Amino acid sequence: MTPEHVLLVGHGSIGKFHLEKLVDLVENVDVIEPSPKNQTTMILKKHACKINFYNNLQTLPDNKFYTFAVIANWGPDHVSTILKLLKKGITKFLVEKPLCDSLSDLKVIEDLVSENKIELISHYQWSYSYLPELINEMAIKYFLGNTISIVVNGGAKCLVTNGIHFLALAEIIFNDIPIASSIIYVNNDINPRNNKFVYLEGNATWKYPNSKYLSVNFFNKSHISLISIINFEYGYAIVQNDEIKMFAIPLDKRIKLISPTRTENASELIYTGPAFSYPDGSDGTDLIYSKLLNGLSREDSTHGIQTIKDFVLTLEKNTDSEIDRNMSGITNERFEKKWNLS
Repeated sequence: MTPEHVLLVGHGSIGKFHLEKLVDLVENVDVIEPSPKNQTTMILKKHACKINFYNNLQTLPDNKFYTFAVIANWGPDHVSTILKLLKKGITKFLVEKPLCDSLSDLKVIEDLVSENKIELISHYQWSYSYLPELINEMAIKYFLGNTISIVVNGGAKCLVTNGIHFLALAEIIFNDIPIASSIIYVNNDINPRNNKFVYLEGNATWKYPNSKYLSVNFFNKSHISLISIINFEYGYAIVQNDEIKMFAIPLDKRIKLISPTRTENASELIYTGPAFSYPDGSDGTDLIYSKLLNGLSREDSTHGIQTIKDFVLTLEKNTDSEIDRNMSGITNERFEKKWNLS
């Protein structure tokens, strides 16, 4: 059944992206957007969806039922927005990253989910894309062995803004959560959304069980595009510009690998094609919306919560050590600290 009403909070660049998806899925979208210049839409495709703009939550019609809400305003405002919408009876949310920007706000969300007061899914579209399934299929078909590491490199992409997507993706590819992490970073006031938000360069690394690693490296003085390498025991994949190329060590060369320190070039190209799109052309965002319409799982909420927790705890300790998920050593001041993540 097509839902009658969905609420979209925020109509900036991310909000516009979501509206493009929503107009083909629902009958009505109410959009909360305080800026008059953003209270217009350039959608030209034919659709039957009705779009209404409102300045704030207080101007919404009373007693209107919304199937779910899409939260696409600034990250530090996500939790307060969820709490206001919960009072209006909305209990299902798609929340843009970051889910929140403090440990105290994260605790609020964790409690609401554990008490079954809300359901949510974070917009980590790569986690829900075809990529994890694709690399698993190719690893089996070409005997690549286990995924060992993901190494990400690029210019001014921000360890938070883009890096957090890789942290979410690594949880799916490694089928586990990190056990330790380290980070070295510098903040520059160049965030294109608002320079009050951080824009971090440097290196962040997360260690997973069985000696698997995610390493993210971004540099604000560089203009190179983002590229990532997924390393296997017997090959690697390069992901760039939404395309993937996979290479394997030829089978006749593997017989030489008689010790852990022996290596060979992965010279055999075994696959090239779209990295994230499913064979039918859909993507991770399409799957996320399908879940919103057909039923979220507790794992969807947990995935979003786990990712932001591991990121904020890594920023918090800023040392190479185990991740303290119990937060036993964190003072109240640090617990309440707003990191201004976007």
